[in-house]
Amino acid sequence: LAAGAAGVVANAGWVWAGAAMAAGRLAGTRLAGAATGALALASATVAYYGMDAVLRQAPLMALWHEGRFWWAAQLVLGLVLGLVLGALGSRIGRPGLTGLMAGLMVPLGAAVEG
Repeated sequence: LAAGAAGVVANAGWVWAGAAMAAGRLAGTRLAGAATGALALASATVAYYGMDAVLRQAPLMALWHEGRFWWAAQLVLGLVLGLVLGALGSRIGRPGLTGLMAGLMVPLGAAVEG
């Protein structure tokens, strides 16, 4: 039951976006936010596949050969989106419309996706 719930959460796009935005918020500046957002999504992708190997009880290299195209695509997409979302996350809590819109991105994404 717990593994099933974790699988649903791990496959929700808003959770991944929230991780990049949270990393950007913690970094502070736009440039640092962009870098940490990209690093957060790249790290999360590697961790996701690592846990997939553990839960499937399959060697990680076996999963690499099965899905290396998807790994590469997800890492590139994660890096690009991580840059944008991390920079946007660095704006959370700022006064004005920019801070408000940045703060609403993840809840709105969850509402749209869910």
